Amino acid sequence: RGNQFLAFQRVDDDGFYSFDDVLLFNNENDFRVVFYGPQGEIREELISIPVDATLLAQGNAVYDVSLTFDGRQTYRKNPSTDEDLGQPRLQALYETPLRGNAVGSLGFRSSAQDGERNNVAYGGISKVFKETLVNANLAIDDEAEMAAELVARRNFGDHNLASTTRYTMDNYDTDDAGNDSLGGFSTRFNANGPIPFWLGQNPRYSTSLDYNLTNAGDSSMSATAGLNTSYKNLSFNNQLVYTTTNTGAEDTLYNNTGVMGAYGRSRVRVNTNSQIKPEHELKSVGANYNYYVNNKLQGELDVNHTIDPSLTEYSAQLNWLAGWARISPSIKYNSENDVFAGLNTNFGLAREPINNKIRSFDRSIASNGGLSVLVFLDQNGDGTMNEGEEALEGVIVRSLQNGGREATDKNGIAFFNRMAKLRLTDVYVDEETLQDPFWIPGFKGASILPREGYVAELQFPILMAGEMDGTLYAKRENNAAVPLRNVKLDLFNAEGKIEQSVNTDSGGFYLFTRVPPGRYLLLVDQEAAKNGNFSRPQPQQIEIGYDGTIIYGNDIFVQSGAQDVPSTIIAGFEDYKARHPHIDFENTDYNIALNLGESNSRLLMSTRWYRLHTRYRSILSGGQLMVLPEHSFADEKTGKHTLRVGFRNGTLDNAYARCRALVARQVPCMVEVLPAKDLKFARK
Repeated sequence: RGNQFLAFQRVDDDGFYSFDDVLLFNNENDFRVVFYGPQGEIREELISIPVDATLLAQGNAVYDVSLTFDGRQTYRKNPSTDEDLGQPRLQALYETPLRGNAVGSLGFRSSAQDGERNNVAYGGISKVFKETLVNANLAIDDEAEMAAELVARRNFGDHNLASTTRYTMDNYDTDDAGNDSLGGFSTRFNANGPIPFWLGQNPRYSTSLDYNLTNAGDSSMSATAGLNTSYKNLSFNNQLVYTTTNTGAEDTLYNNTGVMGAYGRSRVRVNTNSQIKPEHELKSVGANYNYYVNNKLQGELDVNHTIDPSLTEYSAQLNWLAGWARISPSIKYNSENDVFAGLNTNFGLAREPINNKIRSFDRSIASNGGLSVLVFLDQNGDGTMNEGEEALEGVIVRSLQNGGREATDKNGIAFFNRMAKLRLTDVYVDEETLQDPFWIPGFKGASILPREGYVAELQFPILMAGEMDGTLYAKRENNAAVPLRNVKLDLFNAEGKIEQSVNTDSGGFYLFTRVPPGRYLLLVDQEAAKNGNFSRPQPQQIEIGYDGTIIYGNDIFVQSGAQDVPSTIIAGFEDYKARHPHIDFENTDYNIALNLGESNSRLLMSTRWYRLHTRYRSILSGGQLMVLPEHSFADEKTGKHTLRVGFRNGTLDNAYARCRALVARQVPCMVEVLPAKDLKFARK
């Protein structure tokens, strides 16, 4: 917290870590979690947990309900005498905003303790009073014993303060003691913040003061003062703990010191515990050394020595990730000549759904979600691996937010077994790991929400991309062809979206590369035609097959000095249809439309249509006005009405001829092409 060391731990075999009872102050609680990898990697993750009733009061109600069976085991060789093992535990919480910038909460807990069911209901309220966040909570169990808590948090600049006061009645049902709990009163004050003078890197202090009074009259008070700082690869933490009671026991003062360091693949930790009062003496000292040989093998040495009674313990352990299991031989020895040797084996089993085989892993996976990904070369574009299609080995599949990366095996399968449950992640193929530069994924990726104990299935078809090149020429009046440089060309896909855009080079040459299989329309940019004073040809249909079609020398000719026919490729008329929900477009399946301009009102649109339809009836014959003027609604952005004439089963030749004739008569006209429709192209 703010470079103040709080705790450390080694992750479990399933990769899970948990820091419990971490105090939260008012406003932002910024934590920095440092992860040390097996090959010397260091990764930091910043986690912010805001404590601010204002934020929740401005949001919606939230709830959290869980039902678990404490400690239930699938198999146990020796029967357990713990009567609470496997008993159901229910916990629920509901929070909702209240008036006056406050938050209210209600909750319920039911658990078993010593064979007896304990039920507790509780409620609370949170509110800010003059920059101080106050939480008040009240709980009552099924035997009417009660507990109350009052928490106050406030910040003064970079310094954080928190105060907690609790009272519980005797035999109040707690999680750890059930009905046998001893009630009493307790209060605690905490403060931490930066130290205003140089003492290493980002030095911070922490202090706390605790007072406890039981209902039997026993009291105790403890105070702690801590210092944390770092220098280069070392971090230093020191804490003093003072305790006094009214039970006749002597006052005590302890000092705990810890130093940690990381050097390459080595990790070192040394800690000491000494007593200052009532007698000054060293209590214990310990050292731990970890060395990561590689990402599969790690060794650990521990030495711990206690002074009274005098005992020194040594231990050594190897951890080998064999792929199918984790094997950990260990040996322990102490100064009393006791020797212990052991071998621990840990593995997890999961069914791989694509090949329907059971796979073994070197870690526990039951609490995680899983994902099986098949990567194959799709030769017919159906998205399914068929007989004769090749599974691709050595392809990296990445799970961006959850799960890391995995490589496909000889069967083309990448198996993820370390995905945290209910954490959404994006999964995609790393294109740089595909062997052929013309191989491309059939889709960009997918979002997966892993579930505990479930292995999802995903197939990634890899397609053979195509390529097309040629030269753009401008024909002069004398039929001489001159290359045009720096002219934009657009390749539209079947959805009417630009798949790729390129500009011609100094020799008029263009190249579209890594083009996915499919049907396309190739069109010279309209703005370039306007600026270059030339007429473009009609959109050209391009077909890229699943065998990786290569088209060479696809030269394009434009006519210099000629009037260009405005044209564009569109995905559809969805916006136009949404603007006119009262019009039935179901039976008007147009593949080409002529956009005849915009008008400021329905009246002007009606007048314009009457003039065009009367004067140029033969040019517009066969077309149908998509929206009548009296039914038209203006575009919300422009405030204008669009006049469109649609054609069913129209050809590009016919549409361009109509539009060219209108443009020659100074009538605004643009050809709008829907590539997804069945267009008819002129034969060459």
